[in-house]
Amino acid sequence: MPFGHDDGSVHPPGGGPRTHAVEVGGMTKPELLDRLEHAGVRLNEAARTLFASGRFATAAARRRVDVVEVSVAKFKACSDHGDCKRGLVTNDWTGITPAEHAAYEPLCTLRDPVGMASHPINCVDWERADIYCTAHSGRLPTEAEWELAARGRDNRAYPWGNDNPSPTLLNGCGAECTAWAGKNAFELTAAYDGTDSWLGTAPGKTFPTGSTPEGIADLAGNVAEWVADSYAPYTAAAQTDPVVTNGDLKVVRGGSFITGKRAALATTYRTREKPTKRSSTIGFRCVSPPGTPVAGR
Repeated sequence: MPFGHDDGSVHPPGGGPRTHAVEVGGMTKPELLDRLEHAGVRLNEAARTLFASGRFATAAARRRVDVVEVSVAKFKACSDHGDCKRGLVTNDWTGITPAEHAAYEPLCTLRDPVGMASHPINCVDWERADIYCTAHSGRLPTEAEWELAARGRDNRAYPWGNDNPSPTLLNGCGAECTAWAGKNAFELTAAYDGTDSWLGTAPGKTFPTGSTPEGIADLAGNVAEWVADSYAPYTAAAQTDPVVTNGDLKVVRGGSFITGKRAALATTYRTREKPTKRSSTIGFRCVSPPGTPVAGR
C-alpha cells in the first residue's frame, strides 16, 4: 500500500490528547488573535494569556510549524547545494507490485522539478526529510506539535474546522482519484462528491479555505507527512510534550491526495510506516526557529 498501517487512533478511553506548546506560523499576537476570533474560536482568559506573546511556546525552545509542506524547489536546491541527500523518483515499500510501481511512479514530483517546483516533495524517506529540516536549522515536528497545529486548542475535527471534507477544502480523493484508480485496477473510495481537479499533488496553499485559522496549509490532503516520532500506542493518560524516539516504525500524519476515508483526514488520525518507505503520497514539513525563513517555501 502507498500509505497505510493505520490504527485510526483518536484518543484512548480515559486518556487525553497529546499536546505540545509550539509557535504556530510565527504570527504576532494581533494576527493570531484576529484569525482565531474571526474563525469563531472563543478564548478564555487562560488561553488569551498563553497567546500574549503571539506564540504557542515552551520556555525551552520556541519553534514554529511551517505553514507549507517542503516544496520540490526547496528540496532540490538543498540537494544541489550538497546539504541534503538527492531526492528520488521511485516508490518503495515492502511488497510493492510492478503494477503499483507503474501507477505511482509518474506521481513522484521530482520527475518534473520545473513544472512542479511549488508542489510538495514526495517519494522521500524519513531520513531525507530529517536531514533537510536539520540543514535548515529546524527539525521534523513531533507528533504532538503536528497535532496541535492541525487540531488547535479548540479541538477541531479537521484543520479548517468541523465541516465535512469537500473538494474546495483539500486535495483528497475525489472523482479524479477514483477514475485513476479504476484505470489502474485499484479500488479507492472518494472522500466527497465531485472533483478537486488534482490527480496527484497540488501546489502548496492551493486550498486556502482548508488551512487552519492560523494559516497553516495542507495539513489534510495533498501529501501525508513524516513526523519526528517513532510509533508507539497512546498511553491511557494525557501527556505533555511527548516524544517517542525508540521503535522500528515512524509516525505519518495527515491524509493525501488518495485519501477517501473522512476519518483518515481527521486531525487526530495517525499511521505508522517503515522509515525507509518512499511513496508519492508522503512528504513532510519542518518546524523552524522564529526569525528564520520558512523551510518549505
